[in-house]
Amino acid sequence: RDIRHFTAELMNLYTSPIKVVSPENADRFAHTKRERDGPMLDDLHLDLTGSLASPWNKRAAALLAQRFVADPEFSCKDRKRVEAAFRAHLPTLRERYRKGLREERGDNDEYEQELRDKRRKKSRENRRRSLRHRRKEACDTYKKDPSMQRFLPIWERLPFEAMSGDETDHEGFAVRYVITNLPWRSDAAEVTAWFRTFDHLHMSTRFTSNDRATPGKFPHPRLVSRRLETHDTPVPGLPINFYNAHWIQSLDSFERDKLDVQPPLDLTFTQNILE
Repeated sequence: RDIRHFTAELMNLYTSPIKVVSPENADRFAHTKRERDGPMLDDLHLDLTGSLASPWNKRAAALLAQRFVADPEFSCKDRKRVEAAFRAHLPTLRERYRKGLREERGDNDEYEQELRDKRRKKSRENRRRSLRHRRKEACDTYKKDPSMQRFLPIWERLPFEAMSGDETDHEGFAVRYVITNLPWRSDAAEVTAWFRTFDHLHMSTRFTSNDRATPGKFPHPRLVSRRLETHDTPVPGLPINFYNAHWIQSLDSFERDKLDVQPPLDLTFTQNILE
């Protein structure tokens, strides 16, 4: 916090935009290493268009640390720690500089929308990862069962990309999670039931013997739909009954060879598991 405040005061950032050195001047200093070609504290410019680890920024960090430790207002007198703290602050300064540029160009709204889209995509990916983890964990929990022993190898090969995704729908203040189906994955009832059995098995592990819920967040309910994933890559090397039959028929010989389809897997569970 002291470094951020000190830097802001030194560069007058509370009232003025960040000053940035031109790429030409930064390159010149990197080549000559002469003091007169480098940064000056009285009119500090930073290299925020090139590498944050550039010679220009390293010299700026050293100069700033020298003045910081000499200031009686601050207790830290370790130059190396101050330099490291300033370098850690550089990404924030660069983002502030870039935001200023976007506002000047009038495209900040577009950038903010891009960030929201990236966060939404990452959240969807994380939910698919969690879904795969829960199902694999359920198989591990019941691994002594003969049918589970048959399924353990396939769960070692099934990545999160083989799990159906979901999208959020909003109704008032309520959020619904609607399943998005994989175009390449089989929609046969047997396959769907196979995956959902692991969901049920996972839920069975979330309660104690006296029907008390264990600590932790429960998975959110997912609503069945006919929606499809728009950006999806088929997972190779799976049993043929995991693939959509019509989709398989649409492949040419090269695509099919690349898919490396394996023999069908028996997806039946023992009666002990089903009960």
